[in-house]
Amino acid sequence: MKKVILMAFAAGLITTSCKKDRVCSCKSVVDTTNGSTKVGTVVTDYDYTITKSTRRTAYNHCTHTKWTETNGNITMVYDLNCSLK
Repeated sequence: MKKVILMAFAAGLITTSCKKDRVCSCKSVVDTTNGSTKVGTVVTDYDYTITKSTRRTAYNHCTHTKWTETNGNITMVYDLNCSLK
């Protein structure tokens, strides 16, 4: 019986994930163009906290993303590069 309890306890330790607050550090670059003319670039550095998360979940939320939005002649290219601290 002691072996069964010990094995169950060991299995519980192995399968338990370590959930804690994780910090994601990001650099955001937004390029704006009007037609073929570049209007400007805005660069922002910031951190945000992902609360009570496993490392894998936080890593999946803290990734490199790039997208484009167009409104008439104005095009904005967003480049968000993040990594876990």
